[in-house]
Amino acid sequence: MKHKIYIYLLLAICCFSLPIAAQNAKQTKPVMIVVGTYHMSNPGRDVFNRKADDVLAAARQKEIVEFVALIKKFKPTRIALEKPIANAKLNERYVAYLNGKYELTADEVDQIGFRLGKEMNHKQVFTVDWQGNFDIDRVMKAAAANNQTAITEGVLKTFKGFAEKYDAMMKTATITEILRSMNQQNEIDESHRAYLATIRVGGGDDYAGAEMARDWYERNLKIYANILRITESKDERVLVLIGSSHVKLLQQFATDSGDFDLEKLSKYL
Repeated sequence: MKHKIYIYLLLAICCFSLPIAAQNAKQTKPVMIVVGTYHMSNPGRDVFNRKADDVLAAARQKEIVEFVALIKKFKPTRIALEKPIANAKLNERYVAYLNGKYELTADEVDQIGFRLGKEMNHKQVFTVDWQGNFDIDRVMKAAAANNQTAITEGVLKTFKGFAEKYDAMMKTATITEILRSMNQQNEIDESHRAYLATIRVGGGDDYAGAEMARDWYERNLKIYANILRITESKDERVLVLIGSSHVKLLQQFATDSGDFDLEKLSKYL
């Protein structure tokens, strides 16, 4: 009998202590999640551009609302967007949107970033992009001059494969399904390896491939610096909405630096 009483007491203590422990759990550092996306407005900025369909169509609009509802569960305190930090007018448009005076464009910054900001009652959003150089033409010329076209052809084949995969998915998949696929770790890793494959291109004192990879790292390091600059306290929860090819390095910088606790999008999808 005494043995049973002890068991009941132990169960009771556990049942009451678990919620209390959860309640008392606090962030010890800022939390970051990187949401890799595609360019919904087809701006043509990439080597191989995914042919986004009309995200302003009613069916896609419903899917975007559903996706925003899912990532809202992250409870961001800052929303960082892939727009140049000098883009001062972005928040003017965002405030106009909050006041019902701006119609969202097809850009993912509007469709996801602005919608999420409004859902979270944020007064502003944050720009974190930095462009720099990315001289792929020089790499192509160096590869041709050094009999290394097999390297560049392999890289282009990888990105062309991604473009074709998502062109096909656009016909049947939802926005959530598309973004879930883009943010799978194996795909993030494969995209990053394609950038690194160019490093060997060149010869002698010509380091065309390594210098383009350096430029890619520089861009992402400066984006990461901009993310750090908008992170004001350990209580921040920063959601970064950015092209999917940036995800690997931003995750790596966050993890290796110890500046953030990193969460993955898969937790919310």
